[in-house]
Amino acid sequence: MPTIAKGKTEEGDKTILHVEITGEPSPCPSCGSSVVVGFGKRTQSVADIPENGKPVVLQVITRRFRCKDCGRSFYESVEGIAGNRRMTDRLVQWIRNEAPSRRFTKIAAESGLSEGTIRALLRASGDYERRKRE
Repeated sequence: MPTIAKGKTEEGDKTILHVEITGEPSPCPSCGSSVVVGFGKRTQSVADIPENGKPVVLQVITRRFRCKDCGRSFYESVEGIAGNRRMTDRLVQWIRNEAPSRRFTKIAAESGLSEGTIRALLRASGDYERRKRE
């Protein structure tokens, strides 16, 4: 899925990258039709892997479409965003790699997430229980 970088800003202790999804529209997730019409956008904040010890947030502009065949509207999905979480797949992997050797509070501070989010992510993957046993 093609994307274009719109800019980079520093806000307090975090870096914000502005990104917009471009290219061909996604097919309708309900019926699979590719006959869709765009009619809006939204900005979604997504946590990404830290850079130089500072949290990184992607401000992703996604397009909204309406299917001409079934009438449903939908926002295009963004490749690389972990399920229903507001974080990238690579951040999830980074957390899982860091968790065995670092404190959750340090990982949370560096990633910009809460310690509870770190624990919930590791519980969902089974890594939390393995860490407790070790």
